[in-house]
Amino acid sequence: MRATVCTVLAVGYWLGMAACSKPQPDPKEGTSAAEPADTVQASATSAASRNEAAGPAATPGVPPPPHIDLSEPAKPSAALLASFRPPESDPADVAAVKQRLLAGESSSRILKELQRLAGKHGSNAELPYLMGQVYFSKLWVSDGLKAFRRAIAIDPELRESPFLIRAAVGGLGNDSDHRQVARFLSQDIGLPAAPYLEEVLYGDWRGQVKERADAILRSLK
Repeated sequence: MRATVCTVLAVGYWLGMAACSKPQPDPKEGTSAAEPADTVQASATSAASRNEAAGPAATPGVPPPPHIDLSEPAKPSAALLASFRPPESDPADVAAVKQRLLAGESSSRILKELQRLAGKHGSNAELPYLMGQVYFSKLWVSDGLKAFRRAIAIDPELRESPFLIRAAVGGLGNDSDHRQVARFLSQDIGLPAAPYLEEVLYGDWRGQVKERADAILRSLK
């Protein structure tokens, strides 16, 4: 702030000196060099319009308020969708697999690698969580629920993870396994699932899926 004030004062001093050094018109020279009245008025009107369009002048040394667009909700990054911890904080083998997931890999090979790492790093809740995400992306609902239950057993706070819950809610579209998903959401997750089930009711899901979501919501109340 001190540096900004000094800078403003210096610029003001320089402008003042420039104004003093500028030759001033001689009032005795008459009005022959003066601009026509209509030209002066047009210039003043144009300047006023520019100032009005630009809005109020910023106060020196005070940053303008941030522009926040409330019409569009913030979208999570790809890294946040795949993981709740940056790969740099993980062991090298875990970080390598997470980088492959972030690159879009979801093959059976990477699932086997996640299973191996989950056995090796038994206290790492993120590994079964990531397994569940991959399973649900393939609509392997039963395997995905097992992985999510394992992740929640290690870290109960994952019950409130929006990414875990949304993945599970997506399983309501599976006509074969939707009852498993309903039990998981009502018993393992509970009330934290309610906002995401309401998203189904007001979304573009087919009628059967909305009925399933509504039944779970009523069981939570």
